[in-house]
Amino acid sequence: MIAVAVIAAAEWHAQRGHQQQAEAAWQTGVHLHTAYQRAAAQPLADLSQGTPDTHTLTRYQHTVQALLPDHATRITTDPAWPALATVLADAEHAGHDTAEILGQAAQPHNLADANSPAQILLWSVRTRTRKATADDRTTAARTKTATARTTATTLAATPTSPATDRAAHDPTRRH
Repeated sequence: MIAVAVIAAAEWHAQRGHQQQAEAAWQTGVHLHTAYQRAAAQPLADLSQGTPDTHTLTRYQHTVQALLPDHATRITTDPAWPALATVLADAEHAGHDTAEILGQAAQPHNLADANSPAQILLWSVRTRTRKATADDRTTAARTKTATARTTATTLAATPTSPATDRAAHDPTRRH
């Protein structure tokens, strides 16, 4: 998102002849890219350590080929492919359909112009699966709260017998 905004700003300034501002925006893009590469290196290396077994990798390669035939070779030969495969395996273990989540992750992106299409998909899949997990937790919490409210309302509305009512309000009764 930020990169797109920087590119848009650079283009906007360039079209209006604001060369100094356009150059500053392009420089900002270079700095952001460099910062990303440094920051992402260790997480990508960590994710690559958990690469799934050969059978699962082959299955994911077939899924990529079926969903994204124009980009499949670039994705599966990308240095970030093992990390993407790990994220897909994590998503699958969490109950997500890998083909569905991968298709959703690819939709908003132009993979043809990407330096690393596997990295783009990796972060998009990871974000989507985490959001889905957070949404599931929120739904579960709301359901639990609603159930508790219903139970409390039901208990409060339960009529009591006259004898129980008198006993509860008897000033001589010890509590």
